[in-house]
Amino acid sequence: MDKLQEEFGFNFDPCPYPKPDDFDGFTCEWGTSSYVNPPFGSILHEGNKKGPTAWARKAIEENRKGKRVVLVYPIDNWVLMLLAAGAQVRNLGDVR
Repeated sequence: MDKLQEEFGFNFDPCPYPKPDDFDGFTCEWGTSSYVNPPFGSILHEGNKKGPTAWARKAIEENRKGKRVVLVYPIDNWVLMLLAAGAQVRNLGDVR
């Protein structure tokens, strides 16, 4: 975390732990450099189920305002191994 803090100079955490009762990382304005370690599962927010995609959408929205956002998500070791070996990634969309 120290290396990330040094590189990005975080001044906001929209997913603090423990989360204060009156805090809402989805609806508040984020800082100019945010460290986002969201819950990896779904949560109930204003009666709707929200998960990783909702956090990614909010991060994109904040980034479009000129803010820096570092989003933390777990990635399986096999993916990291492939990337380290030089694998290239292509998005095929929603494959069924």
